[in-house]
Amino acid sequence: HTVCMLRLTFCDANTINHYFCDIPPLLQLSCTSTYVNEVVILIVGSINIIVPTSTIFTSYGFILSNIFHIKSSEGRSKAFSTCSSHIIAVSLFFGS
Repeated sequence: HTVCMLRLTFCDANTINHYFCDIPPLLQLSCTSTYVNEVVILIVGSINIIVPTSTIFTSYGFILSNIFHIKSSEGRSKAFSTCSSHIIAVSLFFGS
């Protein structure tokens, strides 16, 4: 994002009416086209969502597959009780 911002020129007031100096408010201050910057924001944001989510789903798929291969119901129950708190914590974190 920093490299993409270097090519922009800013000619409006230099006041950002936000608590946090984020990229979209900075783009609003630019006089030049911000299309490339917006595409970079979209690509980076998509990667930041897709990669962790697919990694988590894949790992949980392997975990569930291994749990279902446990022959004893007591062992399966113990494995589910161990993993359930982590699954709930991850669901709350990524769900929100």
